[in-house]
Amino acid sequence: MAKCMLGPRATPQDLCDHIRRYQLIAEGWQMTDSQQEAMDHLSRVMGWSVPKTFDLDLMNSPAVLLHWRSLKIMAEALPSTTLADLRSTYAEVIPQQVPATVVHEVASERAPEPVEELEVELPEEDFLPMIHAFDSHFHLDRTRRKLRLSPKASVSDLVEAVPVPQKEYVLKMSGVVVFCDPDTYPSSQDIQDLLKERYLVAIGVHPKHILTPPQRQAFLELLRVPEVAGFGEVGIDHTVRSPDMWYRQEEQLRSLLPHIQPHQVLILHIRGLRDDPTGLEAYMRCFDVVREWVPLEQKIQLHCFSGTEEVIRVWLERFPNTYFSLSGMVAKFSDVQRRAVKSIPADRLLLETDAPYFLVSPEFPCSAPHLLDHTARHVSQIRGDLSLTEVLELTDRNGSNLF
Repeated sequence: MAKCMLGPRATPQDLCDHIRRYQLIAEGWQMTDSQQEAMDHLSRVMGWSVPKTFDLDLMNSPAVLLHWRSLKIMAEALPSTTLADLRSTYAEVIPQQVPATVVHEVASERAPEPVEELEVELPEEDFLPMIHAFDSHFHLDRTRRKLRLSPKASVSDLVEAVPVPQKEYVLKMSGVVVFCDPDTYPSSQDIQDLLKERYLVAIGVHPKHILTPPQRQAFLELLRVPEVAGFGEVGIDHTVRSPDMWYRQEEQLRSLLPHIQPHQVLILHIRGLRDDPTGLEAYMRCFDVVREWVPLEQKIQLHCFSGTEEVIRVWLERFPNTYFSLSGMVAKFSDVQRRAVKSIPADRLLLETDAPYFLVSPEFPCSAPHLLDHTARHVSQIRGDLSLTEVLELTDRNGSNLF
């Protein structure tokens, strides 16, 4: 089951970590004595360490996957074809050994009156295959405003506000919600609520905005929240036609980078001059700033990537844990940019919607996480070596590895 859900190298422990990380099981479920006993026995057979108490909230042992809540999560995450394959491979009738004393006792009792059997016709269900997809960068606060939703609207509310026609598959979404506007930074409770929806949180400041002292303090305090997975977006944006603003952006970036936490991904916003769609100058300038402050092993996401093969080579040579995230911009890429897309190593490729931006079709009011497959389709067509499904599954794994 772990391999079916998370990939061929996944282990039962990986599956436990995945369920705990995204809080797929509601808190408060209690274990019965018989369940604890079964998990204890399985742990000893498999050679796993046995905790004092098996805990569903902590997912503190692979044996907890035996619990029916864990099994339900796994079954819901797999497409019907995979479930059918698992049934045909592993399902078998296990003969029951009944002690002779029990047989004698039952036989000596008076047989009960026969009960008429009712034939129940169950409706046939046509399950659509489920594809896991990871939107590595979108703005919940800005999308709320675009759709005129409540300031507390959830990602589920957003999805309902942007209905899509039925497809041949169902997207099981997760991803990263990016907050880069100080006026709409989330509270600790907001962050917890998003985790329950399978979305991680990143805190940053858009380079077009220079933080005031109180805003800077709020930003630094949020960075210390353990659940904040991303530092950003931060960076430089040369679409602003003011050399003085470019200088202030670089000074702000330099002052913020020392505060990144060891577990956080550095999410960079890099935009070049308006007449330079590849942003080559800006990517190299930001590279010079970042390498002054960031260790070689730092995990980095180049958000909304639009650069060239040279940019990819330079960043990976210095920072091998750099990931390149493609948005709806990819639909309008030049030949130079399309060649860059093909050159991105498969294990460093990400997708994002950057919602509410980069409208994928006039039929929708704005972009949204569950429209990520539109970007995946363009990437599949450009690369030529991956199907739509493979692009989504690959970038889902990459997103989980990065964050």
